[in-house]
Amino acid sequence: MRKSDGGAEHRERDPEPYRTRVLLAEDNDLLRDLFASMLRSEGYEVIRVKDGSRLLEQIALARARAEPIDLIVSGARMPGRSGLEVLESLRRVDWKTPFVLMTAYSADQLRAEARRLGAVVVEKPFRLEELMAVVLRLAPPTGPSSPEAHPVVLNGRGRQPR
Repeated sequence: MRKSDGGAEHRERDPEPYRTRVLLAEDNDLLRDLFASMLRSEGYEVIRVKDGSRLLEQIALARARAEPIDLIVSGARMPGRSGLEVLESLRRVDWKTPFVLMTAYSADQLRAEARRLGAVVVEKPFRLEELMAVVLRLAPPTGPSSPEAHPVVLNGRGRQPR
């Protein structure tokens, strides 16, 4: 504690611990809400948007504030700009953030272009657990509610999978 000029005591707050930040763009409200909830329960900070234009706005806002985005998960075809268009524009400016492109369209050309640009392609329909496994591999969670913040040691072998 420290005293202010007026003699009142103030508690200094510890800064909030950093949590892995995921930018989630999906035009299907139910899928977006379900996956955002699942990500939060794993310890991620989630920014949700419903189309490609808002995805670009959030990226620009994060860049202006110098706030990192650790992973982008986006639908392939959304109103405004498609996930693939956003990915292309990010790679043009050498933005290296890992990118997951979710698609219900089995167009070989779309998958090939997304992979060429470094994205992981997840085809719909998928189980949310499958998508979560991809996210965990690309951007493990950090922060007070992540599994790494509360390791479980069994017989000296390290963390037990949840």
